[in-house]
Amino acid sequence: MLKKSSEGPLRFNQLGYREILKQFSRACCLSIFNALATSAFAQGCFIPPPDVPAIVSLRVTHVVNPRFPRASGEQLRLLLETASETSMQHFGKSVSFTTTTEVPISEFFNPERLTPGVRAEIGRRIFDFKRGAGDRAEMQRGFVAQLHRESAQVGDIQAFAKPYLPEISRSNTLEALVEVLVDTQLRRLEHWRTVKAADGQPVIDASPYNEYTWWDALPGAGYSAEVIITNQLIASAENGDNSVHSAIRGGVTNGNTSANPKSTLGTTALVSIYPMMARDPAVRSLRGDEDYAPMDAARYAGLLLAHELGHALYHFGHPFTEKSCVMYPPPLLRFRQWANDLSGFACHASAAKAMARAAVKMNCALN
Repeated sequence: MLKKSSEGPLRFNQLGYREILKQFSRACCLSIFNALATSAFAQGCFIPPPDVPAIVSLRVTHVVNPRFPRASGEQLRLLLETASETSMQHFGKSVSFTTTTEVPISEFFNPERLTPGVRAEIGRRIFDFKRGAGDRAEMQRGFVAQLHRESAQVGDIQAFAKPYLPEISRSNTLEALVEVLVDTQLRRLEHWRTVKAADGQPVIDASPYNEYTWWDALPGAGYSAEVIITNQLIASAENGDNSVHSAIRGGVTNGNTSANPKSTLGTTALVSIYPMMARDPAVRSLRGDEDYAPMDAARYAGLLLAHELGHALYHFGHPFTEKSCVMYPPPLLRFRQWANDLSGFACHASAAKAMARAAVKMNCALN
């Protein structure tokens, strides 16, 4: 159990990580992660895919922010049942889940579980859009470097993103494509700052709870869970650790899989249910002006968890040209459209390269 603190946001501010953004050297134009010699990424540390047993049992933690819509017990049960069924259909793997443990978000966000070096590295990775202090050129360089590391194909990315962008580069270079993606991400990200939560305050406030980089790092502090479900909106921008599908949504992260040495898989799969359950204008626009019935929202979240389990169990990638695969990222937040296109049989028949074991390299936890 994490040490509870009611001063989480205040203590994050005392770290001064936003000030660090100004000081970060532009010399590391191809890989921002090389800035900290002790970071696992700079050491080229990667987690091998786990030896997956015949039956997989995973521990679940439910991280709750009282400001946002939360899932009922019935919804959580359907979410996990859907993830289990989909894992069998798409991966041929039986997955079960243990009793869900609920944790307040103020308790989960305990920066003291991370070393000072990791907290500094997190500060370097955050693009400070809240104060308008981020360096866009640096963000673009980090994005390009990441896509090069992932051997991303410009044509595949263009085909995936084109229907959801106001414009898209016709250039065959990653640099030109990333420029459009970053512009879209930062412009749409600003909309989230105008959305109000149930308490009347902005959905994205002064707390760090929306920042993807913290969610990526905190499980690596040794949090004992293979799965984390949260109702927190995760929407931000990073100097690296970006993705095409997140960029076109305005920095929204539906899910993530990150290193965790206390997980039986070596990783923890995270799912945010805010994009399925919220009804504010910003999220509805990205959903194609749809609202979902409560149990539909739970089912879509379960499909998304199965997607993350594909990363966690097999280190699958994203087959950007195969809509039948659950590993295909949901376009914008159009989960109904995404779900209707899924077919385990068709995905297997496609033999997509991204669906090969260890198709992507999973970084070790920062240390």
